[in-house]
Amino acid sequence: MLQNLSRVDNETPGTSGPLCGPHRAGNGHHGGGLPASVHIVAAGVLPSVGASLGRVRSSRPPMSTNQAASAITDSRRRRFALQNVARELLPGHRIQNCLRTPHGRGDDGDGVGIWHSPSQGRAFYTGLQTCGAWYACPVCAAKLAERRADELRRAMRAHESAGGQCFIMTQTTSHGVRDSFSDNLADFQRARRRFAAGRRANNLRKAFGLMGTATGIEVTHGAAGWHIHSHSIIFGGPDADAEALESAMRELWAAAVWKEKARPVGAEIGLRLEKAKSNAAGTYLCKMGGWDSASEVTKSASKSARRHGRSLFELLADAGGGDARAARLFTEAVAGLHGTSSLRWSPGLKKRLLPDESELSDSEMLAVAEKPAVFLADCPPETWRVIVQHELRAALLAVADAGDADAVKAFISAIGESTLKPVISPKSVLTHRPKLDTDGLAGARLGLSPREFRAWRHGGAASLMKICRPVLR
Repeated sequence: MLQNLSRVDNETPGTSGPLCGPHRAGNGHHGGGLPASVHIVAAGVLPSVGASLGRVRSSRPPMSTNQAASAITDSRRRRFALQNVARELLPGHRIQNCLRTPHGRGDDGDGVGIWHSPSQGRAFYTGLQTCGAWYACPVCAAKLAERRADELRRAMRAHESAGGQCFIMTQTTSHGVRDSFSDNLADFQRARRRFAAGRRANNLRKAFGLMGTATGIEVTHGAAGWHIHSHSIIFGGPDADAEALESAMRELWAAAVWKEKARPVGAEIGLRLEKAKSNAAGTYLCKMGGWDSASEVTKSASKSARRHGRSLFELLADAGGGDARAARLFTEAVAGLHGTSSLRWSPGLKKRLLPDESELSDSEMLAVAEKPAVFLADCPPETWRVIVQHELRAALLAVADAGDADAVKAFISAIGESTLKPVISPKSVLTHRPKLDTDGLAGARLGLSPREFRAWRHGGAASLMKICRPVLR
């Protein structure tokens, strides 16, 4: 069953597989108790694309309206299937209830709303819990990326309209194949904090009129181990020169990396900076083609890695295809990224640029309903349980994408009248469940790297000080 996840796009909702769930309670005929009308509707809106989960490598020619609708549907199917893999890999994580459990106590919520956004041309659910984990949940990551990118574009336009300039900066450090993710991330974050602090950084901000940054983290894994880097939009003054700013930033970054004991990296590789615009990214485009600067910063989890590396969700897709090492690497990264935000603003910067907008966490941003939107139907809790357990969430949204309330209500009614029943104890779709990096997770809550946390746990404060003393000096 594990290998079936890598073939999710070749399966239809009437067959066994991750889209419908590995186990149906049916009467033995085709569709496992699902009425033929619903099966035909679901199969018609979920075409086969013959691709593995989640990997999109290059840009494509402009699509027709029907092709665009099919692409949205296929991407949604992949995201929901990947979310199921992540649920199996992360027991106890809040992703277990993400877009599955209604608000309220357990499954006894007030029902699930199905809405349609005319501007976006697609449907969405309301009344469901979300996890907000941009690094673990493909469904939340996609929605967060769109909303954060829009937020960043508005801020960039506001800054440019006031006469300012925006720059996009990428920062990275060297890494080794034996480095753990948490230690690598801790070194990188310490270097970034040192880079932004101190007299030299303050003088640089004054010289170039820098107001602050909005930063997103990107993670890939390849033959050389974990590669962590950040993309930042820098909000600069009207007279800031990109080349002079890049040169000063490179010197500051090299010094910060060296002092924090991270491996030194060539100046031209460790930091890159160029002019950015709110409506285009100049020459700096995303690997998938056609993204602007805002998308480059916010859509890190949705990208395909360059060369021979794998992004987080490519690791997740490979884990669904039976790659136990990819599963272990994915859970290691999730533990290290626990509690991080998809986009981090400098203190007070968003309030200055967008005074009428509140600064929202990822979970709060996901809870904001899209506007304008048209209400289509309510799904009763008992019917929703059947839809969730038989993995028809993507199929229902695909029906609702047309904005036809009658079709949505007919789909829900057919599910309610079918012989499908909730699966009381669904079987795991994974044969391998790696152990979470508990040291990395617990250490992150205390502000310690896994190595520092283990020293504190086993030897107390004295052992911790032996490790921290070189840094404290």
